[in-house]
Amino acid sequence: MKVFNSATEAVKQGGCVSRDTLVATGNGIVRIDEIGPCDAQPKSWHKHDLKVVTDEGIKDSDEFYNNGHSKTITLKTKCGYTVTATEEHRFRVINEAGEYVWKHLKDIKAGDYIVLQKDFYLDNGNYKFPEYNVEPHFNATKINIPEFPTEELGEFIGYFMGDGAISINEHGTGRLILTIADKEEEIKNRMIYITEKIFGLTPCVKKKPDNNSTNYFFNSTVLTNWLRFIGVDKKSSIDANVPGVIFKGGKSFAKGFIRGLFSADGCVTKEGYPSLCTISEKMADGLRILLLSIGIPTCTSINSDRKGAFGDNPIYQIRIVTNEGIRKFKDEIGFIVSEKNERLNNIEEASYEFNDIIPNQAYKLKEIYDGPERGCAKGKASRGANRELYRDIYHYLPDVSAKRNLTRMRLKYLAKNYEEVKNSSLMWFLENNQFYDEVVELKGSEALTLDLSVPENSTYIANGFVSHNTRRGANMAILRVDHPDIMEFIKCKENTKEITNFNISVALTEKFMEAAQKGEDYDLIDPHTKKAVGKLNAREVFDLIVKMAWTNGEPGIVFIDRMNRDNPT
Repeated sequence: MKVFNSATEAVKQGGCVSRDTLVATGNGIVRIDEIGPCDAQPKSWHKHDLKVVTDEGIKDSDEFYNNGHSKTITLKTKCGYTVTATEEHRFRVINEAGEYVWKHLKDIKAGDYIVLQKDFYLDNGNYKFPEYNVEPHFNATKINIPEFPTEELGEFIGYFMGDGAISINEHGTGRLILTIADKEEEIKNRMIYITEKIFGLTPCVKKKPDNNSTNYFFNSTVLTNWLRFIGVDKKSSIDANVPGVIFKGGKSFAKGFIRGLFSADGCVTKEGYPSLCTISEKMADGLRILLLSIGIPTCTSINSDRKGAFGDNPIYQIRIVTNEGIRKFKDEIGFIVSEKNERLNNIEEASYEFNDIIPNQAYKLKEIYDGPERGCAKGKASRGANRELYRDIYHYLPDVSAKRNLTRMRLKYLAKNYEEVKNSSLMWFLENNQFYDEVVELKGSEALTLDLSVPENSTYIANGFVSHNTRRGANMAILRVDHPDIMEFIKCKENTKEITNFNISVALTEKFMEAAQKGEDYDLIDPHTKKAVGKLNAREVFDLIVKMAWTNGEPGIVFIDRMNRDNPT
């Protein structure tokens, strides 16, 4: 039994993700290593009660799994999304036939299209900052400490991460500095308003010499210590990040953070894309996932050629690249500065797009229309051609010249104008709130790997990717009551930490039940020779079965003779 149990331990493990993976839960978007014990014994399960977001909505997760250190693969997409997992871990992809399927990471290759879920930030509205009980210095300026996150506080933290810093001197005295361009009057007024309203603080102002900006000093050790207490800190631009609390404090808090950050370091490109530049890789990685979690896909480019520039760190540019994403940013986030908002609002939505594609649908489109290519009259002519439909889908069909990728915008147009498309399986792609990205890189490594169990649909969202979960093994062991090893079998789950991958039952014979009723002995039969090799008291064996079942729920019992009579096959 122990050998089979160990074998199942290896088989059941459907793959795991690295400890820094962000998982969408009812408690916000959290690192998976915050969900369960990372220092637990490898290959161990740990019960919990957790809500997680999946591609089919919110589901229950019942267990956390520590897989220990394993070989891993880091997958990177064309738009910059990454995830690290074991070779056996599965992710949703759109395969070459255009189907939504699971694929092991070891089998995914460059050029495959992998699935990213949009809008997976579960906003329960109940987040409260941890209680800050540090007694301030008697001479410290009193400030208000917020209990709950707000959109305005998010704006302040976002702008701070873009154009601010915390400074602590050798005596432990802290101050927060915001640098604001002199022409950005709206930002100055907004930051002063927010800090007065939330903290009851006003800044000391110092113009920077020979510079078109001004520093605003908030001289409060209590403020800097509280911000660091909730995980908000930044010493320099390369240390900028999306603090974990932004992923937990609710959507409006997150949107405020994005607005403040884009107001500090963002712009609208001449092509019409809201864009942000940073030298912090941590910021780029976090912002990419945060924007996706509220329904806004992005694409990241890296400029490492800094000749003639101030500084030599690579610059990460994050651009919002889909029409739906730009519209969402415009309607729900925007900038603090009205000039940037005007530029954003004045840009007309493109009549085409290249980035929000629905890959590999050529053969499904061919199934929708596989008729003649042209006819002798408009519409369906005597030769049976639907010229309008054929013309509109031509570039998306297999084996055509100048082939194009089907896009979300094009599919909406086709569904609006053709019943054949509207009534097809392609409509699923307009309803599932997903983004599809091309895999460009796969690198091997090794890491501590962890996972979750989601019994209902075996899915959760990991770094935005639709990820399969790890499941317990499902074995059923049944042993006849007249087997020579029956006593050991009945007690094999006495230690609840062993034989965890089996449910066990004892197959009771009618002869045994008669002996148990009379308190008599019965024969133990060697299954190979079919000869008696010993005797046991049937009532004592039955009492042991009852005792163990009362202790931990096992073994069950199966009336084997009755089953064989009723199921002769």
